[in-house]
Amino acid sequence: MVAIKANAVERFIKRPDPDITAILVYGPDRGLVSERARALLGHFATAPDDPFTVSILDEADIAKSADGLIEELNAIAFGAERRTVFVRSGSGAAPSTLAAALAAPREGILLVEAGDLKPSSAARKAFEAAGDAATLPCFADTPGTLGELIDTSLAQMRQTITPEARQNLLGRLGADRLASRAEIEKLMAYAGEGARITAADVDEATADAGELSLDALVDAVFEGSLKPAELAFERCLQAAMAPARILAAAIRHALRLHESLVAGEGGASPERAIASLRPPVYFRRKDSHFRQMRRWSESTVRRALELLAEAEIDGRVGHMPTASASRVLLRLTLLPKPERR
Repeated sequence: MVAIKANAVERFIKRPDPDITAILVYGPDRGLVSERARALLGHFATAPDDPFTVSILDEADIAKSADGLIEELNAIAFGAERRTVFVRSGSGAAPSTLAAALAAPREGILLVEAGDLKPSSAARKAFEAAGDAATLPCFADTPGTLGELIDTSLAQMRQTITPEARQNLLGRLGADRLASRAEIEKLMAYAGEGARITAADVDEATADAGELSLDALVDAVFEGSLKPAELAFERCLQAAMAPARILAAAIRHALRLHESLVAGEGGASPERAIASLRPPVYFRRKDSHFRQMRRWSESTVRRALELLAEAEIDGRVGHMPTASASRVLLRLTLLPKPERR
């Protein structure tokens, strides 16, 4: 078994080891898992949708016994040197089937796409026990890998990006590789071939009105600005944004504010505390974050998180999520707090 380290996965995908005939692609970033599995499928099969050279199976197809999977792996590939069997196994189910197929003589390539498998997963253990298999972990993107994704994508259309726009874009990416790629491609199409992309381009191409209102809402709440908070809350509701999503955004923001306050109380300057946050604070929101750090303390943000969590539960149990969200956001906006010196 070859356990490919996370930082070597891209190199392996571009040039897989010819001695490896079984590959497990897994991890928490389902978009990245799917993208890499598809890239490997394209390497092994010139026509991934050709049923004469590729067999695409799911968990239900392999759940009953290993015989069917082994038969597919040894089936003749018309028009190709060998058949590729691509198994989508989100939870790593049917590990005994996979283990049997890995242990049996086979002519074809076995490629398995799975979800976030723990080290104790039977599917991972099956691949780790096979001498001609490799496991490829796909962890969430870092600012570094997202930067590489931006650069390689823009290069395809001979585009460049300003440092300000790059930071802006990085702040909007990262939850899922496919979603990140879609946002980048949307920006590329908006800017046009050969363009120099600015921060304004990023705003226009990637932010919808609801997202901008949500950012404005959490900043206004934690700054204590009542009228802007009320207006932003109404805009979020007009954009059909669920109250649970609004509260989740407020909780995420409070956690980031708490992190920067902890760094500040540990001796870091406000500038260094904010710069340490990942993903980076969007440049247009930095001034607001500074003001929030003066208004809040580590202990009061912890209290805010408690109130937000209670409101989230109250919205689910009481079946009045909009009212619960409105009450807690108003309370946080009006909460009197002395300026931090």
